[in-house]
Amino acid sequence: MILCFALLAGLESCFFDPGENIYTKKLETIGEFFENDTIFEEFAKVLNETKVMGMLKSYGEYTCFAPTNQAVRDFFANSKFGSLENFPIDSLKNIVLYQLIENDAIQTVDFTSSRLRSNNMVNDQLQVRYDSLGDIVINGMARLLMWDMELRNGVVHLTDAFMLPDTATIDQKFEAEGLKERFSIFNQALKETGIARLMHKTEDQTEYSYYSVKTGAKVIIPRYYKFTIFAESDSTYARLAGIHSLDDLKQWCDNKAYGDPSLPIDDPQSSLYRYIAYHCLDRVYYKKDFENYARRDGFGDGYEVIETMYPNTLLEYRKAKGRIVFNPETRNDTIIENTGTFLTAESIYQDIKAGNGVIHELDGMMEIPDQASFFHKKMRFNIASFLPELMNYGARGQKVLELPDARLGGPQYFENMIIYGDAGFVLPRYDYTGSWIRHHWDEILIGMGYQAENWAQCNSATEYANTRYDVHLRIPPVPVGTWEIRFGFTTNQYRGMAQLYFDGIPAGVPLSFLPTENYGISGMDEQTARKVLYNNGFMSFPTHITDASGNNTAYTRTDRMRRILGVFSFSKMEPHVIRLKTVEPGQLSLNFVEYIPIEMVAEEGYD
Repeated sequence: MILCFALLAGLESCFFDPGENIYTKKLETIGEFFENDTIFEEFAKVLNETKVMGMLKSYGEYTCFAPTNQAVRDFFANSKFGSLENFPIDSLKNIVLYQLIENDAIQTVDFTSSRLRSNNMVNDQLQVRYDSLGDIVINGMARLLMWDMELRNGVVHLTDAFMLPDTATIDQKFEAEGLKERFSIFNQALKETGIARLMHKTEDQTEYSYYSVKTGAKVIIPRYYKFTIFAESDSTYARLAGIHSLDDLKQWCDNKAYGDPSLPIDDPQSSLYRYIAYHCLDRVYYKKDFENYARRDGFGDGYEVIETMYPNTLLEYRKAKGRIVFNPETRNDTIIENTGTFLTAESIYQDIKAGNGVIHELDGMMEIPDQASFFHKKMRFNIASFLPELMNYGARGQKVLELPDARLGGPQYFENMIIYGDAGFVLPRYDYTGSWIRHHWDEILIGMGYQAENWAQCNSATEYANTRYDVHLRIPPVPVGTWEIRFGFTTNQYRGMAQLYFDGIPAGVPLSFLPTENYGISGMDEQTARKVLYNNGFMSFPTHITDASGNNTAYTRTDRMRRILGVFSFSKMEPHVIRLKTVEPGQLSLNFVEYIPIEMVAEEGYD
């Protein structure tokens, strides 16, 4: 390793091919490592100047993308400040933190798809690509020269450049070289409909905060606006629909009767506006996210249904033949060949990163299906998917993160979940071990007492004894028709009892979240037990949802259940509200919501 470093120090300005680098973990901290090796001399100066070096000498776990000496010198020489001494310290510190991930040591074996599993220290998601030579490139800026250098408090990857945040908004990204020509029709439609203007905002300036239990310091939680855009290229429009201009696209949308053809295209009721809005999500999804949430292996259902920015419309995605497909037709949960619209197979046009979101190219026309007929089927929604803020903050499917304390009486953090009362911390939790049986292996916990930073310390009944909550959860629009609506929940000894409401109407008697609840099925055979449960307004968890060992939710396991809220008829497609109000104090767990057309109940099986 010393010989490799010596070689690199002498050839900093040349291309360096490290080959297969395997290192034995060293007892030095990352900070000590940087100070002791001249290969990091310039980066060490920057770390000392910004006072970040001390953190990298401390206990913890970090991933550091460290630029070479030449890369650091080039960075300052090409900046408007010219040198380290002239560079504003606050701005420089943010750039240094951009190279760091805290509380996670990520080796290249985990660079499996599109983005890293944890955000960096300025809460940006770092993108991973492999170029034509097979080299790893982070955020399209920094190529790895050496990697997986294990140290006492983390891992270091040597790069040929500083990574910088991409400040271009989605619409500005479409104007970039290479994209403007490829997506000229979609880009023009995005601007002329006015939808591009909706994507100018990047961060809510409202202060959302809580006070740390450990330090007493005020912690401010950012609330980001991020977007996902699905775009057809000009060549796709021409090849599949004979579309060569914005007028052609408008005519095509009018012929599909997506909206009122007499209205100007910047009217939300016009057909072109609706078509473009259906291509937009108010949250960020990388290809890796689609793959994660389209799994069916005890983790999820093999699909996910989400709302688009065309109000009261749903979009489904699945995984087929190793690719992500949107709105495919299915029969017995199997995708029918040649249906739906796929993400492009060209990786360069997937995960096109902007400052406030990501762009994906489609290889087909994403039509808007008739919502009442296409979505006339059983649908299960993970509650985390109702909260765009979790995706945009990097919390969904990530490590445990605290969110603002609802008891402080400040502004509400979530748009689709309003919390009243003494709720305590709101905590999204993801189970990396897979040992707990939950839909998507995650849940939203409300009423975490005062020890949310350390989950192990929370398991004390005294932490939850006085927790009272009143949660109003907006759920996605339900298609026209008659539907049975269900609520999936898990229990433990720290939870109490709540009255559930659907659109303000009480949904049966209060629901106990305690594992000691007696459902009256002891000693019954399975068929009789399931019938008794259903007649009493309950169902067992879906049978395919398991833990990492493959243990499923047998009907006898009553600590994972579905509560039937009722049967409801809807004459128009619109969102609804589930309310959970404390009857007996205790923690609350939110897991999933399920919709099923009433005529499908008899034949649905146990999933």
